[in-house]
Amino acid sequence: MLEFWRQVDWFLQSEKHCVLALVMRTSGSTPRKKGAQMVISEDHAMGTIGGGIGERQLIHVCQSLLKSGSIHQSLQLALDGEPAAPGMGICGGLMDLALWVIPADTDLFAQSAAWHAQGKPVTWGLSAERFPFLSKESSVDALNYPAPPTLLLFGGGHCGRALARITPTMDWHLVVIDDVEACREASHYPPGTSFARDCSELGELSDSTMAILLTRHFKQDVAILSYLSKQSMDFVGMMGSRQRVGHVLEACRQKGVSESFLAGVHAPVGMDIGAETPEEIAISILAQIIAHRHQTS
Repeated sequence: MLEFWRQVDWFLQSEKHCVLALVMRTSGSTPRKKGAQMVISEDHAMGTIGGGIGERQLIHVCQSLLKSGSIHQSLQLALDGEPAAPGMGICGGLMDLALWVIPADTDLFAQSAAWHAQGKPVTWGLSAERFPFLSKESSVDALNYPAPPTLLLFGGGHCGRALARITPTMDWHLVVIDDVEACREASHYPPGTSFARDCSELGELSDSTMAILLTRHFKQDVAILSYLSKQSMDFVGMMGSRQRVGHVLEACRQKGVSESFLAGVHAPVGMDIGAETPEEIAISILAQIIAHRHQTS
C-alpha cells in the first residue's frame, strides 16, 4: 500500500476531486479482499479491485458520484455471472464497497504512507468522525494493513540493482548493504531505499525480513550467513554456482552455523527459468520469494 498511498497523496495535491473505494467485506471467491482500495477521479484511476467488468462498473459509479454532489455511496458487486452471458464476472463471490468523496484537506494518505515507510503497520479505525458515511450497523470497525516486510539486499552490483528496480511494485522496504560507497549511490535505487555498509548497521530484524546475497566474495557470504543465522528470518537466498554454494555452506558449518538454518537457505536462489541477464535473474529471484510467501512451489 505504501506506493499507492504516496501516489494518491501526490494526486490529491493537484486538487483533483476523487472518490475512495474501500472493499469492506467479501464472500465467496473474489479477486481482492477486505481492505483493498481504489481512488478514482473524473479521468484517472489508481489501484485495483481485480479488474474486469466489475472494476469498470465501480469506476463508472464513482465518476457518477463525483457529478452528483453526494459524498458517499454503497455498492455491491456480484461476481456470479454465467460464462456464456455478459455479466459482472464468474468468480462466484460478492464484494461490498463503501465509496467516499475524499475531502481536499485530508492527511489520511500522507500519514498512512509515512507510517508504512517506517516499517510499521497501519490501522484505519473506521470512526464516524473520519468516515461519517459508514453505517453504524457496519460489522467492520477497522481495516488493518500489516507492516511492509523488509528485503535486505546484500550486494549492489548489476543483479542487485536489477532486483532493486522491481521491488517498488511489491511494497517492500528495501535495504541495500554494500561496503563499496559507489554501490550505495542513492540514484541507482528507488526512492525510500535505506543503505548500510555491513550487518552491524542493520539493527533488530523482524521475522518477516527477507535477505538476498548477491555479493562479490565467498568470505562475505560466510560472514553474512553467520550473522543471519542468529536472526529470525522469513527467507534467505544466495546467488552463486552450485560449487560456490557448497563451499560457502561447508565454511558456515565449520563456523558453527546450525544445519537447520543452512537447510533453509535457498541456494542457488531463483526459480529455474533459464535466467541469464541481471533482469531475468531478478525476476527469477522475485518469483521464488513470492512463491515462498504464498507457500507455493
